[in-house]
This record gives sequence, C-alpha cells and structure tokens, in this order.
Amino acid sequence: MRHWTKFQLYRDEGVGYYLLLYPRQTKAKVYRLVDGEYRKIGDFQRETCPIALPDCTIALDVGKLWSR
Repeated sequence: MRHWTKFQLYRDEGVGYYLLLYPRQTKAKVYRLVDGEYRKIGDFQRETCPIALPDCTIALDVGKLWSR
C-alpha cells in the first residue's frame, strides 16, 4: 500500500496527526501519534474532529470537506 510508506515516514518524523480522506465515501479516517505509534481516533463523515496541538485545539469540521 502506498499510504503505508507515508504512514511510516510521518510517524518517524513525529507528525502528530495522519488523515486519510475518502471523497467518494465522504469519510475521513483520523489517526493521532501517541508514544511513537499512530492510534486511530475514528472515522468521521459529518462530525467535528478535535485536533489537539501543543498550544490549542482545532475543531476540524469534516463535513465541510464534502460540501460543494
């Protein structure tokens, strides 16, 4: 899988979040880096996903990704 290589690269570089977007299914899979490994936060379609950064938390409205 091509995304697996990115998954490993981002993990090794310490990227805090990894999102996989599936436009046809209007779905986003969200992973967070915890103790050096990505853990799945969940699948989101129309929900808001919290992205916790060191100094703030962003409420990512996943539903807006699919609106036209």
